[in-house]
Amino acid sequence: PIISVGNLTTGGTGKTPVVAAVVGELLRMGLRPGIASRGYRSYGGAANDEFQVLAKLCPGAPHRQNRDRTVAAAG
Repeated sequence: PIISVGNLTTGGTGKTPVVAAVVGELLRMGLRPGIASRGYRSYGGAANDEFQVLAKLCPGAPHRQNRDRTVAAAG
């Protein structure tokens, strides 16, 4: 199953905290969620601020970034 969190606006609309809340709840339920994100403003493959925030809020949940989120999800 896939849960998509998105918006037509980039930045500042609350998507990252919603992702963290959903991942946290899934972890509490004993599930193993992963995060696939676009990596907006990630330069040279470096982790962007969203990646770093989610790493702190969702320890243990794998997170892959790729402009093509299908590729990110496939691992």
